[in-house]
Amino acid sequence: MIAGGPLFVTQLYVAGDPRNAEDFLYRRLPAERRHLVTVPFEATAGGQAALAARFDIVLGATPAG
Repeated sequence: MIAGGPLFVTQLYVAGDPRNAEDFLYRRLPAERRHLVTVPFEATAGGQAALAARFDIVLGATPAG
């Protein structure tokens, strides 16, 4: 959090998790937009059953030029 700034909270969903269908916020999203907050988790090369996912968050954009 930036000192004096508002708290920023986000949420993501694991692709294929059956609990997504039970989530209040997820159900409120139009089906065609759910992919924007749903990410696949995949096994990492390190073994040990570790999973990883990439979830890009854009807080703002500055026009080029």
